[in-house]
Amino acid sequence: MTDHPQEYIDRLHDQIEDMEQGAAQQSEPSTNAVGAKTMTEKTGPSQYAKTAGLKSLEQIARMTGASTQTLINWHRSKPELFAVVVAGCVALSNQERSGEATRQG
Repeated sequence: MTDHPQEYIDRLHDQIEDMEQGAAQQSEPSTNAVGAKTMTEKTGPSQYAKTAGLKSLEQIARMTGASTQTLINWHRSKPELFAVVVAGCVALSNQERSGEATRQG
């Protein structure tokens, strides 16, 4: 069963937070909910894509037809749109992989 897109994005954000917390200790003070940045603002566009399970920002560009510069701009100025685009690419990538596994099996 497919998750609602917002649920998928929230889960993806949680995974990125877990990765960041498990990485090197950060000297950045934690922020409260009012001052918190979204995960797309805390993570660069390439790292966000990789953490989501994609190979690169270039993979998203190939899948969507948008240039990497456009994706970088969306990451900066429209983080919610960028998150939805990444989530869609992950879903398509997963469908392609499951289709390949079915054909090979």
